[in-house]
Amino acid sequence: MNIKALSEFFASSIDDIVIYDLYYNFQKYADFTKLGALYIFSHMLESKGGAYPLYFVEVEYRSTTTEVTLSFPHNLILLNTPAVNYFKFASVLTVPRASSIAAFAAHLGAMETFLQTQYGFQTPFLAEKSFNRITHAENQYPAIKPRIGTQIIPNQHKNTMHHSEIMTKTENTHHTKLADPTHH
Repeated sequence: MNIKALSEFFASSIDDIVIYDLYYNFQKYADFTKLGALYIFSHMLESKGGAYPLYFVEVEYRSTTTEVTLSFPHNLILLNTPAVNYFKFASVLTVPRASSIAAFAAHLGAMETFLQTQYGFQTPFLAEKSFNRITHAENQYPAIKPRIGTQIIPNQHKNTMHHSEIMTKTENTHHTKLADPTHH
């Protein structure tokens, strides 16, 4: 999946969504974005102990009095492999924690196949704009819930994601030299 295909997917998928207060909701983030990085996440695992996004992307946020501009500063989508493995499924999910846009469809497909196997169903859902809540037959695993949301990850926690970014940069450039991800 390339950026053009991703853009076309979003353009064709959101024509029926009207969010009248989206501008004002993003304006509220202006003060909080100073504390960390803004991420948009898709879908989540939900249990009594909390909710965990399945995949997310960092968004740069610029705001004026008349508009909010969002951009994607990195060619990187994060897959929440640690959250999936936290729930101690019968096997371990082995997809990387980060993916380039080019490799994302394959990694997301592997995550989806893993979850389908654990929950015992075959209906595609992770790339869908909506789906019915998914639960395990014996309720031993968290529910999978459709959701698109935003989250601020504090700057002090962001360093834990740099390893994934370095590995994805290596994948994209085919270089073995590691670069400081804070200097682009």
